[in-house]
Amino acid sequence: MNDEISVEHTTEALVEQNAEAAHSSGISIDPAIVGFQALNFLILLVILRAILYKPLLNMLQTREKKIKEGVENAEQAAILLRKSETEREQIVKAARAEGQTMVEAARASGEKLRAELLAKAQEEAQHTINAGKNALETEKAKAFSEIKTAAAELILQATEKLMNEKMDTAKDGKFVKEALESYLK
Repeated sequence: MNDEISVEHTTEALVEQNAEAAHSSGISIDPAIVGFQALNFLILLVILRAILYKPLLNMLQTREKKIKEGVENAEQAAILLRKSETEREQIVKAARAEGQTMVEAARASGEKLRAELLAKAQEEAQHTINAGKNALETEKAKAFSEIKTAAAELILQATEKLMNEKMDTAKDGKFVKEALESYLK
């Protein structure tokens, strides 16, 4: 119990001293404490600046630089994409035009070849027709020539018989007619 009384007594004494100090001068500022606190604050700022602020600032600047580069790369990629799309469209248009030109050229070539083959076939057909006509004319002329020769021989034979025998006109006609009939058979 004695201890309790002495702790109470000591506590009360301290409270009374504090109350007296607060009443007597109001709020007191000790310049040595303020100076030490200011010095501690400046040291803390220097240490924080060296350890935390500079690396943090460098890291933020590096991050900002990477973000700017990323944005620039994305913009360049978008520009290249648009450019490649335009080039692709131009290539497709050129390929279509070239394909159409090739189709037209092939069609024209086919028509020309068809026309040439048709003309050649017509020429050959005309040549064959002409050759046939010429052969027919030759055969016809040959047949007429043979007929004339045969008729002349018949006439000669008939004349010889008439000369050998004296006949009248009716008998002469009958004789020529019979000779021709026998020759034609």
